[in-house]
Amino acid sequence: MQPAAWKLTRNCAMRPSTFFWHIGALALLMALVGAGFWVAGYPLVMFFCGCQLAALCIAGLVYARHANDGERIRVEAGAVHIETSHGGREREVDFHACWVRLERDRSGALTLRSGSASLPLGKQLTPARRRLFAEEFAASIARSGQRHASPPAPSQNDAQ
Repeated sequence: MQPAAWKLTRNCAMRPSTFFWHIGALALLMALVGAGFWVAGYPLVMFFCGCQLAALCIAGLVYARHANDGERIRVEAGAVHIETSHGGREREVDFHACWVRLERDRSGALTLRSGSASLPLGKQLTPARRRLFAEEFAASIARSGQRHASPPAPSQNDAQ
């Protein structure tokens, strides 16, 4: 049977390269407006266009830093493998499927727990997609536990 896998990322309306082409066009337009007013004798407008351009660049950098945030989750052979990415930081975590539980709080946020370890999941998902993921994940964990459960050890009463 094929392992269950999910990629939990935000739904971006355009590719990062398209986004930066649009940001570049907007920056060029602001520079032209500022230069036009400078030539017409209003240098203060160029200052405000420069401030606007700096804010636009900062927003673009923040977008680029978090464009690939999300989690990749695989359930296979009795193990749960999670790769998280947030702001350029990558983290990999492995849990045994028998000890994992997915909890949902009042706000709908998901947390994967195994013993004392916990990992928030699905921050980028809409509430509907979060609910769907929780259902699919629970079913996958249940199937994984059934396939890889070891038989119970014989008790002393069974031996007699």
